[in-house]
Amino acid sequence: MEHQSALIQFISDTGLLAGTLGLSVYLSGYPWSDKYSIAALGGVLLYYLLAQINGLYIYWRSTNLSWELKQIASSWLSVVLVFLLLAFVTKAEYSPQVMLTWFVLAPLAVGLWRWWFRVLLRKRQIFGFTRVAIAGAGELGKRLAQTIERHQGISIIGFYDDKRVEDSIRGNLETLIQDAKNGQMDCIYITLPMSAEKRIKALLLDLADTAVIVYMIPDLFRFDHSHWQNIAGLPIISIYRPPLGKKSTAVKQS
Repeated sequence: MEHQSALIQFISDTGLLAGTLGLSVYLSGYPWSDKYSIAALGGVLLYYLLAQINGLYIYWRSTNLSWELKQIASSWLSVVLVFLLLAFVTKAEYSPQVMLTWFVLAPLAVGLWRWWFRVLLRKRQIFGFTRVAIAGAGELGKRLAQTIERHQGISIIGFYDDKRVEDSIRGNLETLIQDAKNGQMDCIYITLPMSAEKRIKALLLDLADTAVIVYMIPDLFRFDHSHWQNIAGLPIISIYRPPLGKKSTAVKQS
């Protein structure tokens, strides 16, 4: 299941980060010492923390490989910057050749492993399918289903909706809650419209004591030009923007 594959990813990342440092020391002709053990431990712990924040171990199979590689690069770059800062402050005596080799080899090894692991999952389906339920059978829910179907290792068990009656709908939201409590799904995507705020709040409250992963997808994305932005870390969604030409005209007139 998803938790098992995430655990394997964590263990493999740990082994690869420590292993590539050992390989870097060997290739550079230096003997292994305690300072490299400390560097390996610090690098693994810091990378794990940053990778966890970036979502590399949280339901990663619903993302594509390019996103995953970007998060690996971003997390490891932060680790490198921390090491460089500590080396400057503490005047630690590490071989520049060893550390530079490690800084290059580590993300390459982790990235190649992630690629190979995805290929292995597609061919063997080692951990079976991640079972996904969609709350809301509207346009957004159906668009989401089409997107999910392109990901290997993910199976949509059905839609749940109170307001629609279709062959693809497995039940209402009360049925969804019971199925979740009975362990019939691993993840739920909520695609109900904004007007269903009360139903969404009630659903989230009832799902709080289950083991499923719950995601919210706002139906604001039914607008063709909407996209995420942020102001000082506060997420916002841009709905309408004037064309560049109109903006330029307004600037000239002012």
